[in-house]
Amino acid sequence: MKKTTILFLVLIVISISTSFGQDCKAYFPMKEGVTFEITNYNAKGKDQGKSIHTINKVEKSGGNIMVDVSMEIMTEQESEEPIVFDYQAMCEDGKFVMNRFSGMSMEQMGSGVVTVDGDYLDIPSNVSAGQSLPDARMTMHIGESGSAGLININYDITNRKVEGFETVETPAGSYEAMKISYDMSMKMVVNIQSKAAEWFVEGVGVVKSEQYNKKGKLQSYSLLTAIDGI
Repeated sequence: MKKTTILFLVLIVISISTSFGQDCKAYFPMKEGVTFEITNYNAKGKDQGKSIHTINKVEKSGGNIMVDVSMEIMTEQESEEPIVFDYQAMCEDGKFVMNRFSGMSMEQMGSGVVTVDGDYLDIPSNVSAGQSLPDARMTMHIGESGSAGLININYDITNRKVEGFETVETPAGSYEAMKISYDMSMKMVVNIQSKAAEWFVEGVGVVKSEQYNKKGKLQSYSLLTAIDGI
């Protein structure tokens, strides 16, 4: 598996392994039939791949809501088959939660399955500029458990902070978004220190993200490039 594919997958995991507390203020589409596309670019603006998300089913029971979502990840390499898997979003007991991946097929990449365990990234319903948010630790396991080829990627998310609220222009439209920044330490064979920022929109999700090296130089970014059915 190429390094760019792994990094792209890690960024998607961080973006959708999030919980939102109190009154279930959802930074995600909650309507059947909605599709949206996130495109990833390098620092020079070259397309590095994209993910297409589809809201397949929304079930309501009492005050709880369950949303079934499918996602297809396509890299910049045309010869590579898309990575396809499902995940869930839910409002439960006053909290909005994106399920961790229980497993997704990676056979077309020659890597078996991927599982993720660890903490969710919490965002309170009512936030203000300058507010600090809880840290998190996650591990991505690539390959079959117990196999010699198993790859474990450990990463810590620290120094999370609500930077403020601002207008974000994307190919899919203009949005008023909440900006959150954080530091990330990712360990595969070596430790990789980086920084990131994400822009969240209620009812839409992450419309923009930027990734930097430990010195703050832009390395890559992603944008919401299409959304339909809102």
